[in-house]
Amino acid sequence: MKKLITAGVALGLLSLPAFAQQPQQPGDVINSTLSPIAEWVNARALIAKDANQWRTEKQLIQQRIALYEAELQDLQTKLGELAQNQVQGADKRSQLQERRENLERAQAVIEGQLGAFERQVLALHEYFPAALKTRLSALMGRLPRDQRAAARISASNRMATIVAVLNEVDKFNNEVTVQNELRNIGGVEREVWVMYLGLAQAFYADANGEIAGIGVPAAGEWRFTEQNDRAADIARAISIARGQIKPAQFVNLPLQVTQVNAARR
Repeated sequence: MKKLITAGVALGLLSLPAFAQQPQQPGDVINSTLSPIAEWVNARALIAKDANQWRTEKQLIQQRIALYEAELQDLQTKLGELAQNQVQGADKRSQLQERRENLERAQAVIEGQLGAFERQVLALHEYFPAALKTRLSALMGRLPRDQRAAARISASNRMATIVAVLNEVDKFNNEVTVQNELRNIGGVEREVWVMYLGLAQAFYADANGEIAGIGVPAAGEWRFTEQNDRAADIARAISIARGQIKPAQFVNLPLQVTQVNAARR
């Protein structure tokens, strides 16, 4: 099982608790202030841990690609020079051939891992929001779905596709993305603005600030629930993210950490 724990906060979307109308004791004020801050810190720590894991896997794949392709290219060049110059170097040729076989065995090991990487990316893809799925549609189309399709694609191209997907996922997870979408709300297609806080959570609101909701990761398609009572705050936060309200302001929005269990297929 692969756990992808995501959460995000950006653009100053958390605010200090509103001052109550009645005077509060100092201890109550401190406790009510520290609680959301602690939750925010924990959420950011989980996001950072997940992002670091993505970066480590990406760097490992890139290093392996560079190493084996450079080795194979060097070997092919040396073998070509021997053939062109008709050098009688049986011993050297034997050594190079042995080296090539060792590299090919090493490449076979990497190819054996490629299938697991591809299956994991396909499993995680089910939990990506629609905005990210659209961005990745071309890249995901290059991933082979079975062994027959994989056999027609070189190992270097398969690795390059995985790295490209991870790059886009990492970029999306570290950004606040706002886009216009049509959503079915109460059985009616409505045009709304949706704000994605990376892969952690999303908020939507209509242009009038009357309809709003919250989205969280779920398999197949993110799960959105109506929160019309928070429409004004959500609409203001989206306007800040779009650059319509300057300078940025603190907005009190509900956040939650969603645990995603993406099984490898």
